[in-house]
Amino acid sequence: MAFTCGSIDEKGVINSWKLSGFNKSKSLSELIANSIDADAKEIKFVSINDKIYIIDNGNGMLVENIHSMFSLYKSNHSNNFSMGKAGFGAKPALLKLSNGQNVKIITKNNKGEYFTINIPFHKILSEGKWNDNIVCDTSNKTDIELFNKYNIKTGTLIELIDYKNEIINELKLQFNVTKYDDISFKEYSISDYSSIVFGKFKISMKLKIENEEYYLNLYNPMSQRVFNFKNQGTISIYEKDNDYYFQLNYNNNLYEIKIHQKSKKSFKKTLEKVDDDYSKKRKYNKIGEFDIKCYLPEALINKTSAETNYSEYDKKNLQKHLYSDIPQLKIYRNNQFIGLNKHKETNVATSRGNAELRFKSMCHVELSYNTFSTQDNQIDDILGIQSNKNQFNCLIKDYPNLERLIYGFRQMILKEYWEKINEDDDIVLEINDEQQLQNTTIKETEETEETTEEKTEEQQINSNAVLSEEESDDTQESNKKLSKIKKTITVPEHIKGRVELEDFKEKLDKLSNLPEEERKKILEHEDVIKAYNLILKHIKY
Repeated sequence: MAFTCGSIDEKGVINSWKLSGFNKSKSLSELIANSIDADAKEIKFVSINDKIYIIDNGNGMLVENIHSMFSLYKSNHSNNFSMGKAGFGAKPALLKLSNGQNVKIITKNNKGEYFTINIPFHKILSEGKWNDNIVCDTSNKTDIELFNKYNIKTGTLIELIDYKNEIINELKLQFNVTKYDDISFKEYSISDYSSIVFGKFKISMKLKIENEEYYLNLYNPMSQRVFNFKNQGTISIYEKDNDYYFQLNYNNNLYEIKIHQKSKKSFKKTLEKVDDDYSKKRKYNKIGEFDIKCYLPEALINKTSAETNYSEYDKKNLQKHLYSDIPQLKIYRNNQFIGLNKHKETNVATSRGNAELRFKSMCHVELSYNTFSTQDNQIDDILGIQSNKNQFNCLIKDYPNLERLIYGFRQMILKEYWEKINEDDDIVLEINDEQQLQNTTIKETEETEETTEEKTEEQQINSNAVLSEEESDDTQESNKKLSKIKKTITVPEHIKGRVELEDFKEKLDKLSNLPEEERKKILEHEDVIKAYNLILKHIKY
């Protein structure tokens, strides 16, 4: 007897959302991502009594957008670089935040249409039925007035009931209103922080509680000061016969990880320079590429100290339990932070006591790519991007030729960094801050150890006598230069937090107590940091 089988149990699907890895923080991130995908530039979180309103100034939703949003597993963004992947995230995120209570959404689109959407989660859960349970209608006067209260032309407002204060408590943690304690942050991974997940977007996020407003500080270390090396490469991805091949282009040179000729199976561990890319020489199909960046936001390592000196930027914007994640490979998909790939070479704990190893273990490394958000995306499959990105389990280790290419690039860049720092050669420091368009260039010249001939007692007495009666021409010139420096000097952005302007000027005042040779030596330096360090040699705190 032949028969057909196969069905989808709606109740089982709905209940499975509770097990899909969505906590409060990741649920908020899912809704933030939807707002950004709708071209929002500002997102507000407003707490009023027992309700939380999430309001964005995006494009709002047309009728077809509403249908797509509430269709299960529909790929809504297959023709653009959105953060969505499988049409999954918003449903379990709203269920988690609502605690099974009803959710109201009011939206206004570019046509001037207002729609109100009611999601009766209480009914959906009790009936175990999703189909046709979402009710959408033209907004009534009360809903329109509520929407217009927030002065946005188009966008979306989500109303959530927060009886237990779970949402507001989560928002307070995200916005750093409530300080993290041991209990609060132990369960938080780096991908639980909205400030990190959306750090690369130009988006303003504001939390309003009664009359107080708080802004979210987005974490984007790449926007900070870096050594201006060519520290960015591109990894091309090729496919042939269901196998993937990877090739690095760095500084107009091509590198790859080759297969051992003897075994024909395992890959070598070091980068090798090659002449041609796979598509030209071997006619492989190129399916995409990764950008890889390796950089230091500031001078992280004090070579004379046994300590690891985290950058001021990281200390200001990261919780302490995340410091060990700083050197891990960070993966960004369509500008959204997805997760980490951890590697033994980036273990800070094993590098203590050795300045070079500490330096190399502290460098930020990013792997990023832009891709269409389709459910069968090959690049997503290589990295292990799931329908629910909250369950990201990086699969780079499954591709040793890719993993060794990434960390081979990292070693190559850090070798350049270390050699540049240890050479007293010209170093160019760049400020690459989105909020600053001005670059500060400092030329660091080699400091030569000059041997000063000892003056005879008579010469010293004569020299002091001359100086006591009338300053020499050289001394006058030095004083003029010192006065000019004090009037015009500003501390470059890359040393703010380490050398304050007033502190610098105060120490310049004490130059008058130094021997003339030392004063001239200091004032010859164009580099503020170098001059400052020379001053410190002669000043006792």
